[in-house]
Amino acid sequence: MKRFLLVMILVSMCISSALAQSLTVVAAASMRFAMEDAARSFERAHPGSSVEVVYSSSGKAYAQIINGAPFDMFFSADMHYPQTLHREGHTMGEAHEYAVGRIVLWQRKGGAVDLNKGIAGLDIPAVRRLAIANPELAPYGFAAQEALETAGLWEKLSRRLVMGENISQASHFAASGAAQAGITAYSLALSDDMQRIGEFVLIDESMHSPMPLGFVILKRAEGNALAQDFAAFIVGSDGKEILARYGF
Repeated sequence: MKRFLLVMILVSMCISSALAQSLTVVAAASMRFAMEDAARSFERAHPGSSVEVVYSSSGKAYAQIINGAPFDMFFSADMHYPQTLHREGHTMGEAHEYAVGRIVLWQRKGGAVDLNKGIAGLDIPAVRRLAIANPELAPYGFAAQEALETAGLWEKLSRRLVMGENISQASHFAASGAAQAGITAYSLALSDDMQRIGEFVLIDESMHSPMPLGFVILKRAEGNALAQDFAAFIVGSDGKEILARYGF
């Protein structure tokens, strides 16, 4: 009996150790390629660890978190949602900035938009559909709306908009040809696939509000040292190098 109890205790300890080596992260869709790279690099540096990443619009991720979704960390496309989660008591600490986002005007190669004109190049009949993320759910969509408003094009183009639930879906609309152009995240435009089939120009930062990006460790991660380790990795030199490769 004693031997059986000892075996069960050891098994329980092993299970607890294994669970402590896993981490579930929800990240803004704009982080897809950078976060996949970061997660794999972190796992190589921490043998036995596992980082699972789910992608969503920041607004939808916020709603999922306050409704009990089993996430340990949240990487948002703004500071608003992480700061709100902290104020509402859902986090293990304050929100931390990890990068600054940029938006671009993107089209398939040979498209009708004169990218040399920047966002003003959208003011042509050939742009029958313009893809952006939903401004009410995705910070990159909100920045796109601000840029269009600054250019005096929001009202004119609003009926031509195709809105994605997140910035990744908006990018897909443009890449697939469902829209003649799209306003997307710089980090997504730099991906191999998007560069292979398309071309883009950065939208001047003065045309929209600054886009600091923040993350938080959520209450579910209490006692999971891997969350602190991953946070330190992202804001450390290795993490910053990865983010820089993706335009952050």
